[in-house]
Amino acid sequence: MAAETENRKAEHLKIAAEGEVQFKGKTTGFEKVGFKGVDLEYRALPEIDKKDVRLETEFLGKRFKAPLMVEAITGGVKEAKKINKDIAKACEALGLGMGLGSQRAMIEFPELKETYFVRDVAPNIFLAGNLGVTELGKCSLEEIEKALEEVKADALAIHINAAQAALQPEKETNFRGRLKEIEKLVQGLKKPVYVKEVGHGIGFETAKALAETGVKAIDVGGAGGTS
Repeated sequence: MAAETENRKAEHLKIAAEGEVQFKGKTTGFEKVGFKGVDLEYRALPEIDKKDVRLETEFLGKRFKAPLMVEAITGGVKEAKKINKDIAKACEALGLGMGLGSQRAMIEFPELKETYFVRDVAPNIFLAGNLGVTELGKCSLEEIEKALEEVKADALAIHINAAQAALQPEKETNFRGRLKEIEKLVQGLKKPVYVKEVGHGIGFETAKALAETGVKAIDVGGAGGTS
């Protein structure tokens, strides 16, 4: 089973590196800035000193040098070890945040957990652990706590992926009752919990329902971070 998990994770990396994974008709809108349609108003007299401009921000108790974070990408396959460390090194150097790939693999197969370890190269960054919403009922609170402690995560990101799961035969597609499971985890987990989508966006009604569970943040995870 561990080999099957590694193969699937390796396939994800191969598809991302070599496949056509971009949205075909959906964009972030950023390409319209300027003469293509969206003009940002130029403040000719800004009444500020450029030296006073600061990009630093705080997220879940951690300082970022800029409001940027490298999203969850991989883990659970040997190639992920170098990828995660390289990303973590860059985030450490730039003072940005980072999210790990789904930790289900390391919970099920402890021999894969080293593919998630990055604190040796990035001791100071904000680091988010990761677990799919459909896995919450399968893992005990103690198992989740242990997985976060092993990678020295600052928070847990719960990823939701209903659209993706519907198109993958091996994925769990029962999303009934997941809001209650999120709420239960938020109340029981020592570390802060936020929810992220994997690339399809989060609409207003879903965001409102998630906010009522007590999660600390919502990452809409749409095209380029938009929804």
